[in-house]
Amino acid sequence: MKKAISLLASAAVLAQAMPICTSAASYNAGGTVITYTESASEITITGCTSESDTLVIPDSINDLPVTEISAKAFADCSEIVNVTIPDSVEEIGSRAFYNCSSIKFVLIGNGTQSVGDYAFSACSSLEEFAVSDDNTSLSDIDGMLFDKDGTTLIAYAGTDSAVIPDSAEAVGKAAFFGNSKIESIDLKNVSYIGDYAFSACFNLVSLTLPDSVISLGKGSFMNCTQLAEVALGDGITSIPDDCFSMCTQLKPFEIGSSVSEIGNYAFYSCNSLSGIEIPTTVKSLGLNSVGTHYSLPDKSDKAMRGFCIHGKTGSAAEKYADANKIDFIDFDNIPYGDVDGDNAVNSVDASAVLTEYAITATGGNTTFTYYQTIAGDYDCDGSINSIDASRILAVYAQNATQR
Repeated sequence: MKKAISLLASAAVLAQAMPICTSAASYNAGGTVITYTESASEITITGCTSESDTLVIPDSINDLPVTEISAKAFADCSEIVNVTIPDSVEEIGSRAFYNCSSIKFVLIGNGTQSVGDYAFSACSSLEEFAVSDDNTSLSDIDGMLFDKDGTTLIAYAGTDSAVIPDSAEAVGKAAFFGNSKIESIDLKNVSYIGDYAFSACFNLVSLTLPDSVISLGKGSFMNCTQLAEVALGDGITSIPDDCFSMCTQLKPFEIGSSVSEIGNYAFYSCNSLSGIEIPTTVKSLGLNSVGTHYSLPDKSDKAMRGFCIHGKTGSAAEKYADANKIDFIDFDNIPYGDVDGDNAVNSVDASAVLTEYAITATGGNTTFTYYQTIAGDYDCDGSINSIDASRILAVYAQNATQR
């Protein structure tokens, strides 16, 4: 089905009917006045001097083909809603439509061969891409922009609940970057996630990486400031540089035994992450990879107050904790029951556990640090409850009678 041909034909007629403005370097394109540069053989669109809700790029100006939309040409244009890119355009430059907050629909002709990085990033109103069926490099699936064979997602368009098609193998670089409406993602069968693919998705609250995901790009989820819940699949072997950096609401989660390295600044400034368990399979932790943030008073990177690493004595995790002055709890030497850290198990600890249980059982947010959660889970069932408090009281009573 040649779904885009009639639209492109209409757009071409409209563009040709528009008069050229008196300035040799500007053109009225569907109501938006664009600027351009001219060489001996082709035209490059460079920007605009005024905006309307419609942008129809002409296929030619001054009898020369329009072959390129340059980098940042329409970045931050806030009024454009509908965009038509003709068959003549071969290249869409990096950040060409970056942060065009009102764009809903983009029609791409059959000539476009390349789309630059961040070309449609931070366009949170995007609802649909339509690509000519004759295009040999690009395609659209469920309104999203893909490469021709439909395996790599180039740019997302759609609702706040993103569902990646079953055919997709990769989410490309910055495909969701700056999309402030995305709240959830179903990655289906995706194996590869590119650099900064979901960075600055400010409303993304939870994330499940299926076992099919075997590679995460640098900064994949960087600055997702509402991301609280994360589940890593068994296919992840490396958490790369900046992966979850500045995810300020991130809560403790499990790093599986498949992970062997954690990159530089991977969990930097995750201020709600009070601690984390790092398995012995992790042999390398990069610079400021976990448990550190930037201290304004000190004007330098510092360990986060109250942060705790849970690991094995002699492991890379312990060495990292020592080097960064971060509290460390050994797997085999956990001070169960000593919630307040005073080296004694007593009624104060039991009372604190009961209070925490009452808060969380009624839907409240935890008040315990990661250390307190580990120490308070006396029966090691993964939760803080009345059983833990009861056992802590029993230990206290036993210790008291032996004095």
